[in-house]
Amino acid sequence: MNGQSLVILIYFIVVIGATWYGVRKNDKALKEGGDFASQTFKGGGRIGAVGVAVLVSAGAVSTGTFVACVGRSAAYGPGYMTLFLYIAPVTFAALILTGKRMAIVGRRVNANSLVDVFRARFDNSKMVVALLVIATVVFSTASAAGEFVGGSRAIEASAGIPYRVSLIVFAAIITLYVALGGMTGVTTVAIIQGFVMCLGSVILMIGYVKYFGSFGAIFESLKSVDPALLTPNDGGTMPMLGIFEFWVMFAIMAVGQPWVSQGSLTYNNTKTMKRGMIIGTIMLLIWGTLVAIMGGAAARAFDPALDETMIDYATSTLSMGILPSGLAGIVLSAAAGAGQSTIGAIFICVASAIVNDVYKRTHPQADEAKLKKVMRITTVCLGIATILIALTEPATLHILLNFCQGGCAASILPALTLALYWPRATKEGISVGMLFGMVFYIINYSFDIVGFLHQAPMVCTIPLTFIIMIVVSKMTAKPSKEVVKTFFCEM
Repeated sequence: MNGQSLVILIYFIVVIGATWYGVRKNDKALKEGGDFASQTFKGGGRIGAVGVAVLVSAGAVSTGTFVACVGRSAAYGPGYMTLFLYIAPVTFAALILTGKRMAIVGRRVNANSLVDVFRARFDNSKMVVALLVIATVVFSTASAAGEFVGGSRAIEASAGIPYRVSLIVFAAIITLYVALGGMTGVTTVAIIQGFVMCLGSVILMIGYVKYFGSFGAIFESLKSVDPALLTPNDGGTMPMLGIFEFWVMFAIMAVGQPWVSQGSLTYNNTKTMKRGMIIGTIMLLIWGTLVAIMGGAAARAFDPALDETMIDYATSTLSMGILPSGLAGIVLSAAAGAGQSTIGAIFICVASAIVNDVYKRTHPQADEAKLKKVMRITTVCLGIATILIALTEPATLHILLNFCQGGCAASILPALTLALYWPRATKEGISVGMLFGMVFYIINYSFDIVGFLHQAPMVCTIPLTFIIMIVVSKMTAKPSKEVVKTFFCEM
């Protein structure tokens, strides 16, 4: 067994141990009288600052940062990736722009999920809830499959385990700690993963600086490979509208990911939120600068042959080429952990939408034991579904992740923004807008019917979705005074 394989094995043993601890902690809270839905889907609303920071930050960046972004930096240059330094404002945007209000109204209406907030805001509208659940399940499940791809490729490269075997092992561990431990289990494991992600980032940075001698030497090497790599648009080959699309998607629109919004319901005071925002921003800067931007640049300088067909292996190529095997294993464990932390948050979000917002509503007499059973079955089904999608092995990870994150933003973000900030928003306006946003985005992302719509489907869809929601809301009856008072008085 080589050093990378040993470290990966130790990492997974630690994760399983943390799972056991999280399960015991979750069961103890339930035995002490904790509400099943509250404890399982938002950790009883008592998650600490570090937990909140990791849930929001790691949930937003994932293997997109540790695998896909490193690959894109290697393929198109660090200047291109610097434009996407989205990670700095993600935690701030998630916890300040929408998170604070989500937390306040969530406590007022006793919400355990994003769907609960929408249900209370729009008079239990079946259409709004159905569209939100569909968007959450479709885009989140596909996004989780993308994370499986990234994590499995990291394991495949480090341990030499075939991709499909890596995928099944990777998926089984995540499904285990989500199904058994709920949000408490996810948070417990995520804190360990956040630490490993930071440690792996620093180790990788020390490794490539020592190998090349300095940051300047990395840029000189890139210049000799291809001068276009030192430009922000790959020497003019990247369309500026497409670049703007990606920047907006990953800078602010990540707030539209329902699993990121779910993290806003897990803390119980403003102090925790502020501390989580600071910790999360620091984490994101470390991961983005040291790994996504400079890691990709160093990978291309190390191996000029890296091209678009191999970019998902840039992290493993660099770490295994310049580091001792044990340290390379830590870096690749960080890549795997980035995917696991996001998948855990996604599974909790999707399970809450199905169990808490569909099953529990249609089976109001279901007791705690029944809900726990349904939650575990749902999580296992999610694991199987994401494995089946991941087995298709998409050519490059970023294509799948871009589709999912753009879809969430286009269909959910306008609705979430208006629900929290505009008292006049109505269920009819939100329903029509969400349906339009979902369909219009999928069509333009999938088909090049109109050039600029295909290059920037999310940026083009969101303004239109906002307009449709506002116009239809103005044409329909105002929300009740009780709803307006609950959501907008004395915030």
